[in-house]
Amino acid sequence: LSSSSAASDVYKRQGVHVRAGSGGSHAPRAGPDGPLAPPPAPAGRAYLPFQLEAIDFILSRRRVIVADEMGLGKTVTAIGAMNALAHASLLRKVLVICPKSLVLTWEAELKRWLVRPTQILVGLPRVDDPPDLDESAVVILNYEMVPKHKPQLCAVEWDMLVCDEAHLLKNPKTLRTTAVLGQLIPDGRKQPVYPLPPSERPINPPYKLFLTGSPLLNRPIELFPLIAAVDPHGECVPAVLSYKTFAQRYCDAHLVPIPGQRAMRWDITGSSNEHELRQLLSALMLRRLKADVLTSLPPKLFQLLPLESKAVRAAEDKALLAILDSASAEFAGAAGLADDDGDAPRAAAAAGAPRTVSYTHLTLPTKRI
Repeated sequence: LSSSSAASDVYKRQGVHVRAGSGGSHAPRAGPDGPLAPPPAPAGRAYLPFQLEAIDFILSRRRVIVADEMGLGKTVTAIGAMNALAHASLLRKVLVICPKSLVLTWEAELKRWLVRPTQILVGLPRVDDPPDLDESAVVILNYEMVPKHKPQLCAVEWDMLVCDEAHLLKNPKTLRTTAVLGQLIPDGRKQPVYPLPPSERPINPPYKLFLTGSPLLNRPIELFPLIAAVDPHGECVPAVLSYKTFAQRYCDAHLVPIPGQRAMRWDITGSSNEHELRQLLSALMLRRLKADVLTSLPPKLFQLLPLESKAVRAAEDKALLAILDSASAEFAGAAGLADDDGDAPRAAAAAGAPRTVSYTHLTLPTKRI
């Protein structure tokens, strides 16, 4: 493959126009009667222009990587695509997989942006039973829970898979990546068994959406799992059909001696043909920086960030200790137990005074935010 001709040939097959010196142009999707109407949004809310462009890209490609810079509303973009597909009666059940720290954020944004009444389920209650889902449902799981619930997930006919912070799937050999994307690299030591067991089977709905602000953390080989998920037949990136071919083409794979052994191993930590890979990826991945869409951004954006339970508990414990210290100081002061330094709690403790008060009726206001 040559970097320019290969990219142009692939783009022609995909119907995407290539601009000289750019990563490609994603033209707005058009229907038989002209441009399609914008996806529905809740009353009083609207998508930003670059979010509408991303939604069109998702609907036209079906399996894509949205790698916009952090802060450009990738979550809202994904929900906008859900609204558009649900409006066209193409979407009923959605699986959202994200880090544990983002579960509450996804729940809040879904409640804020979904147009149709939809069951939103955070986690799955039991491992053995199939999930009891409504006709229209969104299930939110963190990555660590996917292997545990994989048999349940395989029993559901999903219409869309959304993976947030998808760069966490960079290693095709980890349990997390295998649970979500399936066995990407065949194990030559084992005889393949068909049908594949649930643990090695990919979650494979018609629409797959991978969101990440950092698609490439260190080296090109980390892109292989996501490219294989969105381009399983190698229509845009032919080398993705083979892990070894991909590594040789884009990762400068070469054999190096193993220290202390009379053997060799493959070194795939490099990069090669970067321009070609960048060109081919533009048919599968959409990435914009804040500088690219600055004129479309509002002056200010306000967002409520949920605190993890550990942080809330730590704040409650600190407030409780302050109350106990205050009560102990009052006791010591009333008993005349303050030491020379004025440290009443220490003097009270030294004198054997109780430093605690009854927890029975002492409650602190708690609220999840």
